[in-house]
Amino acid sequence: MRGRVWARCATCKKATYICAKQGCKPNEKASTRTLHPEVAAFGPLLNEVVANIAEATSDAFSADAYRSWPACVKVCLERGYSLWETEDILRSKITRWARDAYDGPDNGRVPAKALAAWLDKRGRENVAAMLEWTERRGE
Repeated sequence: MRGRVWARCATCKKATYICAKQGCKPNEKASTRTLHPEVAAFGPLLNEVVANIAEATSDAFSADAYRSWPACVKVCLERGYSLWETEDILRSKITRWARDAYDGPDNGRVPAKALAAWLDKRGRENVAAMLEWTERRGE
């Protein structure tokens, strides 16, 4: 596994590598994710990084279709994608495909979990291949 492994803290609800200095105990039932080393290096500034990426990509085609665009950024980062891969995913047709595949209640806007489910189902290798394919086509 690459990067720094983390889970949500049971006390402060922050990533454990952020709150470890506070003496918090990690929530053992939480799922563990691996942050890309480039992303893990931001540590406590991670929320600011998420906000900056969300703002920089707010003009992406599907940005308005999701309930929370910053949550989509977090979904990508939590799955180990780098900053550049995250931006590529958010600007690609992947967000559209994830939105189309969502089978939850249709109230106009899709939750970030639709993107999470789509990325988890395909895996990193397939997502990378799709990004490369859309790049070659100039889309």
